[in-house]
Amino acid sequence: MSIVMKPEAKISDLMNTVNRLTSSPRQAKVIEYTTYYEIMNNKLSSVNQSNHSQIKKEIEAENQRAAESKVSDVDLASQLTVLTGRMIQRNTNIALIAQTNLMRYGVLRLLG
Repeated sequence: MSIVMKPEAKISDLMNTVNRLTSSPRQAKVIEYTTYYEIMNNKLSSVNQSNHSQIKKEIEAENQRAAESKVSDVDLASQLTVLTGRMIQRNTNIALIAQTNLMRYGVLRLLG
């Protein structure tokens, strides 16, 4: 014997139906506990699915943030590499100009 449970049905309504359909009080209690267990199991299953969905969304969001962070890190490293290269070129040019200026003064001193 099985009882069809509607989602909107209350536990007390289901228990009253069970009591009317069974012949012995002992059988009614067994069915009552079994029905209660099934209802609670269904609710727990629903909660677990909801929790699983929430956890999955949180993990996806965390993975998205991690990916964006890695892209940002690579972009920053690339920009720092370009900046460092330009600073090396600038310092090299300054050193060359300084040496050229020193040579001129050396030549003028020899001539003068």
